[in-house]
Amino acid sequence: MIKDKNLPHAIFLDIDGTLMESAGAASIIYGEIPERNKKAILKAQALGHKVLINTGRGYACLPEACFDKSITFDGFITGLGSYVEVDGKTVFRNDISDKALDEILEYVLSNKLCCRFHGKYKRIYADPEKRIPTLWEWIDSKESFYEMLGDDRISKITIDRNLSGEYLEFLSQRLEVYRHSPVIGEAVSAGCSKSRGMMLALEALGIPTERSIAMGDSINDTDVLRAAGTAVAPANACDEIKSICEVVTLSDVEGGVGAAIEELLL
Repeated sequence: MIKDKNLPHAIFLDIDGTLMESAGAASIIYGEIPERNKKAILKAQALGHKVLINTGRGYACLPEACFDKSITFDGFITGLGSYVEVDGKTVFRNDISDKALDEILEYVLSNKLCCRFHGKYKRIYADPEKRIPTLWEWIDSKESFYEMLGDDRISKITIDRNLSGEYLEFLSQRLEVYRHSPVIGEAVSAGCSKSRGMMLALEALGIPTERSIAMGDSINDTDVLRAAGTAVAPANACDEIKSICEVVTLSDVEGGVGAAIEELLL
């Protein structure tokens, strides 16, 4: 818990279901950050605290709301810790290797599987049924993939429909896989995690771990919530997450992030 709120703290915020209501892929364009959250973040920053995003989303999938002129974040940890940016500078980046990416691409296309590829600037989707319109670049061949990718690099992939045992085994031999259900998972280069991303950001900021506050609602937040000095869950979080947090705040739609910042630091 907070010992001295007058000392600078670093706040790490999950996006979906925490900073803002989870709206899936559509939130890239349409998601909004509750006003209570914005006001509390700005007040905390004015007092010298740092506020960073820490999300499973790849950088290219960050909601436009995160770049709204009314609010500025002090850093971004994206793709489950595969990319860390602090004060506009990249302090860590661990992209999926060319070999692993090419093998995964071949496997996905030849087996007609769904897979989202997250870059810093590009979001590319392999899905025979093309179920998410306009927000992603569609590919149906290696040639179209690499043409769309250009100079960008892939830091994370998401499997959102068909993570079977065979698919899981194939990915696990090449990447670190975070499985959220029998059919859904995320994969990054080995060693990447939200908690490691937080530690790298804290080092760059010169803030000790005990003055870190992590807020998250889902299973992929477990490691960072356990590692942080203070862990906060919104009311809509699953029970497993609530059980490891010192603070349970209001829900995502009620401005729970803002309420927690007010309680802990303002």
